[in-house]
Amino acid sequence: MIAHKRKRTGCLGCRERRKKCDERQPVCLACARKSTECVWPDNWKEPKTTAAFSGEVFSAWGFQERKCSADRCSRVCFTAGPTGTKTLSTPTKSQQPNVLSWEACNGRRSPGPEPVSSSSSVNGTQPKGPDSSESSGPGKTTPESGPARTPSRSSSTSLIIRRQPEIVQSSPAINHLPLFPRSPIGADNGEFQLLFQHFVWRSMPSMSVDHVDTQIYIGNIVPLALADDLVLRGVMALSGQQYALANQTSSQARRLGAQSYSAALAAMRSRVSALAAAEIDRRPEALATASLLLALTEATRGDRGGQHVNFASHVLRNMTPQERRRADPGTYRTLLKVCLFLRFESAVRELPAPLASSKLARLPDMPVLAGHLWEAEERASAAELDAERGVFQGPFVRGLLAIQHLARLQADSEDRDEAERVAQLAAMEMQLTAWEPANPDTGAMVRHVWKLWQLALLMMLYESPVGGGFWQVKRRDECFEELMKGVELVPRRHMGFSMLIWPILVAGACARPGPKRELINEVLTEACETLITRAPTMVVDLLNSTWETRSVGASQARN
Repeated sequence: MIAHKRKRTGCLGCRERRKKCDERQPVCLACARKSTECVWPDNWKEPKTTAAFSGEVFSAWGFQERKCSADRCSRVCFTAGPTGTKTLSTPTKSQQPNVLSWEACNGRRSPGPEPVSSSSSVNGTQPKGPDSSESSGPGKTTPESGPARTPSRSSSTSLIIRRQPEIVQSSPAINHLPLFPRSPIGADNGEFQLLFQHFVWRSMPSMSVDHVDTQIYIGNIVPLALADDLVLRGVMALSGQQYALANQTSSQARRLGAQSYSAALAAMRSRVSALAAAEIDRRPEALATASLLLALTEATRGDRGGQHVNFASHVLRNMTPQERRRADPGTYRTLLKVCLFLRFESAVRELPAPLASSKLARLPDMPVLAGHLWEAEERASAAELDAERGVFQGPFVRGLLAIQHLARLQADSEDRDEAERVAQLAAMEMQLTAWEPANPDTGAMVRHVWKLWQLALLMMLYESPVGGGFWQVKRRDECFEELMKGVELVPRRHMGFSMLIWPILVAGACARPGPKRELINEVLTEACETLITRAPTMVVDLLNSTWETRSVGASQARN
């Protein structure tokens, strides 16, 4: 029988007896029972309790401790600090986001490496280590460009997912006492803590372009999850699905994924039923957050339904002015931006082709949500808006609204005067070409993602039907070439690939058979190996069916 290892903490009496000490001060329980003197060493440190862990970890994200205001609730909750802009420490080399050097990105050059000061920011660069290389050839890594992508040698243009052997990923290596008094999903506290840590350290970074976005998401979602059980169940559902995908050979992971998803759906049905009876919800922002989390969960599962996004849009649009002002301002702005982003994906009914334009749908709720966002930004201070320098800045959402105007022009193509139509397209072109982050401290990877979205939207603008053909054929082709160049420069195994799915989908739909389709194949393969979601697989299936249909149509036309 293997004996217990001697503890490094505890009183000297328990150490001598080789017994586990409960570490109560000034007299532990074992010494009290034996009526012996309880002597403590000089180097004794207080163990990490629930409150100690909570204060250390959550204060690092800029949260402040408070008592929960809910009825009959005695647990400790955390809220965002007065500024909400606490800067994270410089990430380690394995966590440092890849920084790109794309000269065409909004006419700017990516900033070079800067000396790391004592007050490092989230976009700070790491000093070169001994293994750093000055060259950027195949397989080399530079601080600015990340690992260079080797040319694809695949001769097939269809997308085939090349999966590596299954490797069970370990849970986050953070050991502490349970943060919550009980699990809300029917699992024990150990499994519950595993899913919560997976949400913080894997789920949110996988949906972020850089650490600024991760900080914003966690700073907004975690306080709501600690205050509202429905949001907490939504957090567990998303984390459970991603944990199950990351550990597909684990029966425990599959059970947790199904259990957490069922618990979140049941809680949402119960909340909606109570809302229908009372006709009011005291936390509409929590209801919208849970609905968006369920939408992301279903996207992770590979489902294409949009009912949760539609419901979140309905809740946000119907909040009263008092409810909008009562909600946390930063959380409310983030909810509007994420909802607008997810609604954007519903606007494209049919993908573009090399010689055909896309088919767009008009979404009347997008301008309403955008109006609420502008109103919320007017109430915010300059410092608060300056802290939101991730990809979901206000100007980014304004650019997404171009899809709504393009759909309107496409629907009115027969009734509108040709000269007026061209004038409106030219005005939109000026707005999109000037579309860039307003914050000069925006990270290089955010600028890169922004540029890819800009080129994809410009392609749709230039393919607008005018005079029986494309408005600007040559400019559309130039944007496509620039888009493919930007896709090739995306660093390997980048965690924020989910923000690149739509530009890559547009590029793949317009790519002809040959090297460009092979590049899309390679990029999506890497995305499937990196992301813990089935979204890239859905893109693969959609592009494969699109390419196959076009090949059959071209063969029939030749015959």
